[in-house]
Amino acid sequence: MSACAQAFYRLYEIIVRLRAPDGCAWDLAQTPVSMCSSFLEETYEALEAILEEGEAQHSSYAHVQEELGDVLMNVCMIAYMYEQRGVFSLADVVTALTEKLIRRHPHVFGQTEGFPGPENPKRAQTAQEVFDQWERIKTQVERRRAASPLEGIPRTVPPLMRASKMQKNASRARLFCPTRTEVVRECARTFRALRAMSENSAEQSATQAAHVAVGALLTAVISFAHLMGVDPVLALIRANADFVRRFSCACSIPAISGGTSIFLSRACHKPRRARTRASAVRKRARSRRLFFTRHKLGNMLQ
Repeated sequence: MSACAQAFYRLYEIIVRLRAPDGCAWDLAQTPVSMCSSFLEETYEALEAILEEGEAQHSSYAHVQEELGDVLMNVCMIAYMYEQRGVFSLADVVTALTEKLIRRHPHVFGQTEGFPGPENPKRAQTAQEVFDQWERIKTQVERRRAASPLEGIPRTVPPLMRASKMQKNASRARLFCPTRTEVVRECARTFRALRAMSENSAEQSATQAAHVAVGALLTAVISFAHLMGVDPVLALIRANADFVRRFSCACSIPAISGGTSIFLSRACHKPRRARTRASAVRKRARSRRLFFTRHKLGNMLQ
């Protein structure tokens, strides 16, 4: 047995022990539904750890390892709960996944009848060809009903992620393929509409119209991100992290704590730049105080 198989089996044994009648009271009280919140939270924590690792100068792989382990624990725990009910086992989950991976990759494993194997020059070679092959395997081999590209996207995922996924699926199906010029034009059009609304906010319908315009602008920005090869979800996560960092920076610098948002953004864009900017602000403040002090003393001496 390989080290990976041994480690996975040991994890399984620990979960079985925790869910035993004399195991952990907290684990015994959980259900698949009650675990959903923990599962989602651990998934987002793993995502954050991966993004932080990718941007850090000195990578902390230990944090990524820990968070991925928490995700794996949730998967195994929930699967074992169904195993206890007699519905399916954790082994069934792993086996079904393994068979699906082999079936959907005939260009690698060559075990899906009717599709070219790895030695066939007609095998799928590009990402688009692989995607098209997946869709054919779903309908021809797995006998799934031909679905709309937008079906199968959970309604429970965050709106930004769902919008991004819908556009990607529609694009892969070649049903939504705007050009960069079209997307830029749409961004400009919706932004102009929003600007006009902000200058005429007295209208009763301004709020509703603004919601529609903001939604259209966000949709266009997502399209532009895809054309630029940028994942809009990850881009926003990074922007949020940068906002937190800049906000913390601003709070730690008394000289600029009352400044505008643009000013804070410039001062705290980078740590070194923040220190330089803050230093300049303090120097100007001291200069002003010194000027007024001298002016006041001069008047007193006259």
